[in-house]
Amino acid sequence: MNVPKLRFKEFSNDWKDEKLEDVVDFLDDRRKPIKDSDRNNIKGIYPYYGASGIIDYINDYIFDEELLLLGEDGANILSRSTQLVFKATGKYWVNNHAHVLRPKENYNIDFLESCLENINYEPYNTGTAQPKLNQEVCRKINIKTPSLKEQVKIGKTLSLLDKKIELQTKKIEVLKLFKSYTKSEIFKNGNHVCKLGAILNKWNKKNKDGTINYVESISNKAGFIPQSEQFEDRNVASKNLRNYYVIKKGVFGYNPSRLNVGSLALKENDSISVVSPLYECFTTTQNNTYLFEWFNSDYFKKETSSRFEGGVRNTLNFNNLCDIPINLPDIETQNKYAKYFNKLNFKISLEEQKLSKLLKYKKALLQDMFI
Repeated sequence: MNVPKLRFKEFSNDWKDEKLEDVVDFLDDRRKPIKDSDRNNIKGIYPYYGASGIIDYINDYIFDEELLLLGEDGANILSRSTQLVFKATGKYWVNNHAHVLRPKENYNIDFLESCLENINYEPYNTGTAQPKLNQEVCRKINIKTPSLKEQVKIGKTLSLLDKKIELQTKKIEVLKLFKSYTKSEIFKNGNHVCKLGAILNKWNKKNKDGTINYVESISNKAGFIPQSEQFEDRNVASKNLRNYYVIKKGVFGYNPSRLNVGSLALKENDSISVVSPLYECFTTTQNNTYLFEWFNSDYFKKETSSRFEGGVRNTLNFNNLCDIPINLPDIETQNKYAKYFNKLNFKISLEEQKLSKLLKYKKALLQDMFI
């Protein structure tokens, strides 16, 4: 039978096989240039969707494009390059980097949004360097639809879940914003200004006997991670690991060429690993957690921005790192703040785990509630 794996018990009819053009109207051709006389009247009023996603408000350079202003009745937006799907409610400006789809009569927009999320677009992609979904191909995408009543119930269920995910996401954003503000206030208050070189010790322990073969890399999001996770498609480690640095708990490491994107980490577990000699490694005489949070603050980013060297890639060697000033409180105060940061990080981690479970739950529903 042409039915999904998971279904509300009051429905039993088969789902219909249809093409996307059977269930939506494409509004792409309604885009038009903005008249010069209208620019000042619309700038800064409505959100805008372009190649990089949604930005808050339209600005001057966007007026060079042909745009479509969606109305209050909503429409689905399907990105031509990333297959991002979302429902526009209210008014949006949309450029030609997205298809704008409005459900026809007897088709529910919430159902359609979830249905589009669940489609594998890879077979429909055109283009080589940049995958695309052109309108002609997009119109012929196969979808399966139930009765309008079942669509509404599925759409409402998933829409409520989306709202829960949105609220959970905002909760995490607020916590991170609170942490960022708190850090900025804490790092203002020190009683001893010194250069980092006064509190850092370069770490030079090498794997000379070659006994350690667990290789890690530094990720700008997850810190020290197995190199197999950082480079899933290839092994970049040397066969001879004797020149690699031995990393144990309490050692910092960073990539001199990727420090500008946050590739700095603190080893916080007991596993012993080795990292490439391309990394800079060090320890500190201060509280590890306090210093690590300082490295992830706006103060540190501001200080490093004027010290980078190089052309294609900005680099910061250990000597230049040591020249950066820091305003430190006494060690007892550092310890107190470190405990606070740990509690806050734990809270954020718990909320991120909740979000992850919600996203997995939604993914499972999309797989089982659609054919």
